[in-house]
Amino acid sequence: MLDFLSALFFPPGINIVLLVLGFIVHHRWKWTGRLIMVLGIVSLYLFSTQAIGDRMLFNLQKYPAFNKDIFLNNHLDKNTAIVVLGGGRRRLAPEYDKEDIINPMTMERLRYATILSKTYKLPLLLSGGEPDNEATPEAVLMNQFVVEELHQAVPFLEAKSKNTRQSAKNAVDILKQNNISNVILVTHAWHMKRAFAYFQATGVNVYAAPMGFVPRKPFFSSKLKPFYPSAIGLLHSQLAIKEYAAYWWNPAKTPIKETREDNLQQKSQQPPQQQEITTDEK
Repeated sequence: MLDFLSALFFPPGINIVLLVLGFIVHHRWKWTGRLIMVLGIVSLYLFSTQAIGDRMLFNLQKYPAFNKDIFLNNHLDKNTAIVVLGGGRRRLAPEYDKEDIINPMTMERLRYATILSKTYKLPLLLSGGEPDNEATPEAVLMNQFVVEELHQAVPFLEAKSKNTRQSAKNAVDILKQNNISNVILVTHAWHMKRAFAYFQATGVNVYAAPMGFVPRKPFFSSKLKPFYPSAIGLLHSQLAIKEYAAYWWNPAKTPIKETREDNLQQKSQQPPQQQEITTDEK
């Protein structure tokens, strides 16, 4: 039921709803119906452009890229783990004997996290459950990819969560049992704001390691191309609107006590020159 409502209230579902509603209303209130249909068509076009979709994703990007200075200044060589959030799966992939595999978004996160793990000699925790309770948990699929294709050991798996909030709680519970109090969090830059808030609310020290940045000014072969309707533009708009909705609908609870150390670590992650991401880095 939730998936059905989500399909209706996010692009392109909401646009189709407006068109149908406008058509129905048009029979009784002519101009009102026309206005609703025009709104549906115009909004569908706007959401289908990268000019809109990319800008909405860019505005979600709060944290700069992780770097060696953050690692050294916060002494993250001890009691630290890298937590990677799952980004979805491909179900019943024909080329893999109809087995589930992780999707490209998850692969990107795992590749970057593995680089961090090898660079800083830190353990990985992979987080991802199975929302439908019917298939292999995503964390298990992630582990297969990291071990078999990236040749990296994975000491911790969190395979019971159904959403980002649960990932934060379950992952931190596992880490605390292993005396780990520092988390380097890996997810897409546009997802980091909400994910960071959930992890921070658990009381651990969190350091953002975002990846997959959407640049402020993407390169296009033509000045008009950002305004062409496209599937990628619609996907970016959908991702952004869902992220905004989830952030406001299910906000993280503020930690009970914010220490001076917490304030210092946030400042170390966001130097004045990087508080707003303005680079063209992908």
